[in-house]
Amino acid sequence: MEIPRVNSHRFLGVILDHKLNGKSHFKHLINKGQNIININMALSGIKWGAHPGLLLTIYRSVLRSSIEYGCQFFSWSIQSSEFTKLLRIQYKAIRKAMGYRISTPINVMLSEAREPPLHHRFTLSISKYIYKAMAHKFSPAYLALKQMDLVATSKNLKIQAIQDSFQFRNLFKAYVLSRHVKKTIHRSAYPTAFWHKLEVISSEINYIRDMLECDTNNPPEFIAPQFLHKSLDYRLNAITIYTDGSKEPGNPVGAGVDCGHNNTTIFSDSKNALDAISNNKYFQRNYIIYYIKQSILNASKEGTNIALFWIPSHSGITGNETIDSIAKDAAINGTIPEFRIPHEDLFYESNNKASAQFKDYLKTAASFKGVLHFARYQLLRIPGLRTLLLIEKKLSRLTG
Repeated sequence: MEIPRVNSHRFLGVILDHKLNGKSHFKHLINKGQNIININMALSGIKWGAHPGLLLTIYRSVLRSSIEYGCQFFSWSIQSSEFTKLLRIQYKAIRKAMGYRISTPINVMLSEAREPPLHHRFTLSISKYIYKAMAHKFSPAYLALKQMDLVATSKNLKIQAIQDSFQFRNLFKAYVLSRHVKKTIHRSAYPTAFWHKLEVISSEINYIRDMLECDTNNPPEFIAPQFLHKSLDYRLNAITIYTDGSKEPGNPVGAGVDCGHNNTTIFSDSKNALDAISNNKYFQRNYIIYYIKQSILNASKEGTNIALFWIPSHSGITGNETIDSIAKDAAINGTIPEFRIPHEDLFYESNNKASAQFKDYLKTAASFKGVLHFARYQLLRIPGLRTLLLIEKKLSRLTG
């Protein structure tokens, strides 16, 4: 049977063309984007319709996710006609969702929607993909990039390789800029859950959630007595251990452990960590979780029962306040152990770079567009980017 030759083919949701330049895929996204904009237009209106936050959620979940899927495998340029059309679709979708007029400057619109331009989002996706591929010892994509790097033996050859490899220009550039973190990242040939026995994965962890109903907005003088009352039975005749982590700007993450004298209940204000440790239904990608579960299982076999207890942070609880200061000191003055971090932790650096890039873009654009807006309203938070800047003000003919 003869296999027909075609100029493009769809594979795993990505349209590949014979030149691998992504033009066919971008055209498909442009057509799809127009249909999604029509949906948003049907759901929005000046005096009726869905909330702008809901319309932005539709844009992010349906359109933006489709555009970003597979973006790291294609070379894109802001000056190309296809990419310019994609940017216009993004602007139009946000404009319809937020209810802005056509005269509203783009930088103002993106600032209030907390939505970076597509090329910033693409750079973020590529950075995270490099870290994820780096964590897999036998990743074909990472090995290919490494081979390209070995061939280009000098700085000038690397620059030439970035310019010549049109299809993988952005991917190779991101690899060159981030390869130095390879020695600090934890790498594995298979998922971390399969390092340990089934009893470690399925073991039941005693996780006490008595403080979850506590209102963390209350002042410390209300929360601390509530904690002392609910944790009394767990603190009596037991070793009490307080743990905390701290991240200071420009410094590594600090961690601390504080043990009492009459003290085997572990108090922690990290709900995400406790949920991950106590969860035995889903696999965890962080390899450290299973080492903790293994240690708790080993302790239980030796007759030591360990309970995990969540407490709110910065609420006047003496042990938590003590360990918080220890963790802050460790972040600045502590020693750095021989420790390989999970690749997901490096996503924090990628997000910070993307946030700084977006903020610089807004500052630069504000010098000639939307000057009055940025003079009155500063960014409420650097984008991570979910909060809308919606300011309600009633207008009349007298106030203008």
